[in-house]
Formats: sequence, structure tokens, C-alpha cells
Amino acid sequence: MPADQLVDQYQDALWQLLPQGLAWTRLAGGPRDQFLRGLAVEPARVDDRIREFLQQMLPSLTHELLSEWEEFLGLPDACEPADAEFTLERRRAAIVARLRTIVSPSPGYFIDLAASLGYEITIEECHPFTTESTCDLPIYDDAWAYVWIVAGRGDQQQWFTTLSTVDERLSSGEPNPLECLFGKLKPSHTIVLFEFT
Repeated sequence: MPADQLVDQYQDALWQLLPQGLAWTRLAGGPRDQFLRGLAVEPARVDDRIREFLQQMLPSLTHELLSEWEEFLGLPDACEPADAEFTLERRRAAIVARLRTIVSPSPGYFIDLAASLGYEITIEECHPFTTESTCDLPIYDDAWAYVWIVAGRGDQQQWFTTLSTVDERLSSGEPNPLECLFGKLKPSHTIVLFEFT
């Protein structure tokens, strides 16, 4: 609501509190009207601030309470290091992603979590090949029973190649934050492999 409209509403409310009678004329623009308008400015400002503060309670919209949300959730951490280039949107996305970690992990949950961070992924669960498996399934043995593969786009690693020079690192660049986050959230008896292009 516009600030002037709020002031008008509070001014009208103050007029309603005044006694009725000939001595209490209600002339617009008179000294009493100006006095009441002056009184109405502060509660209108407080009202507007409260509305704005209620919006700040939503982690996806906040900017004033960003540090409080991060402190509450233990951010930044190893998955979102403090020296990473943090924009306001990335900080909000990290908060929302961390709040979503409270849900029981499933493939759909991890796909949604990745989407909230801007990654489009697929998850393949590796099931051992048996006599009941169809011919088009990959052949995995029992060692793969607890492995799942995350595939998608977004890896920012640069790998050492045959065209690299001897003074270059074997890999460099910003690691994919999904690897760290999924490593923390995955069921402890499983192994997650990443195939990013």
C-alpha cells in the first residue's frame, strides 16, 4: 500500500477519535487537520515497516535477515564455502536448499533440490541384473546394489588433457556444489557417482 494512503487512513482514524461538536470543526487543511496528519505519519511508517518485515521472514525473498538465516542453518559450510562468489540470489538459493534437506531423501527429492540450485539432473539407481531383468537394462553385479548415478549439466571443472602444459593442475575450477551437498544428504549406505557434462 502506498505510504500516503496509509497516512490518510491513520489520519481518518485519528479524526474519528476526536469528540463531536461545534468546537471540533473538521476543516480540511486547517491547523487541526495538519496536526492530525503529523501524528498519523509515524504509525503509518511503523505499519509499513511491519508489512515489509513480514516479507523478510521468507528466505526466498529476504535481504535484511540473510545473515540470520545463514547463521541458523550453519552457512556457509564446506558445500557453500565463504570464499565462493556469493550473489544475493545464490545465498537465498543455498538457504532454501538447506531448508529442504529436512525432507526424507528420495530420487525425486534430490532432483528437486538440484533444480532449486539451478541444475537439471537425472538419477539412475543401479540394480543388480537378474534373470528377471529385461534385456535393455544395464548389467550391474551385486556390488552396484547401493550405487546411484547423478547425470546432468553444470560441472565447472577444467581437466588436465593432452593439450595441457606440465605446470597446469590436474583439475581446476569451482567444484560442483551438488557433489558436496548430495554427499552430506545421501543415505549413508549408498554411493553416489556424478556424470556432469
